[in-house]
Amino acid sequence: MQDILQTLDLGWNLYTDRGKAFKTSKDNAKRFHDWVVDEKRAELFAVLGFRPAKANDEIAGIKGEVRPLEVHSIRPARRIGPDGQTLSDIVIEMTQTFRPADDPTHRFRGGCTLLIDLQTYEPRYLIRKRLDGSTGVAKQNAFRMAIADTDSLRANFYGGRYADWEPFALLHGRH
Repeated sequence: MQDILQTLDLGWNLYTDRGKAFKTSKDNAKRFHDWVVDEKRAELFAVLGFRPAKANDEIAGIKGEVRPLEVHSIRPARRIGPDGQTLSDIVIEMTQTFRPADDPTHRFRGGCTLLIDLQTYEPRYLIRKRLDGSTGVAKQNAFRMAIADTDSLRANFYGGRYADWEPFALLHGRH
């Protein structure tokens, strides 16, 4: 992974022009995306928790489409270590979406965030939520079904029968 990380432009900071920082982040994301989806890195791709994009796939008994990987952000993060020294990391945020065939407007999302030590290029943390893992499509679908027809506040986000009556929805024109 060191080979790709060394090619990224991570020289921006709080004083860098916001437009330049945004463009740099997007350029880094594209470069990393192209690197990680390369067939030579299929094992790493799977370890990160992603599946190959397929128009017809099945996860947890639900048929649908697995969308391509998206790399949303690559940015430096600086923090103060336990001894008062400044430590620098690279934060990489990636997601992947599953669209059920029977409800193509709904989305299940999985993804991961990588924290990589900028000095050694070794991963420090991998936080992931796999589409096919224990918190993936099956659990998200069970949650969605459990609240789909309830009067709870959460139902507002899932189209419950009283979604348009909630004051926040009224305030923002959903009435």
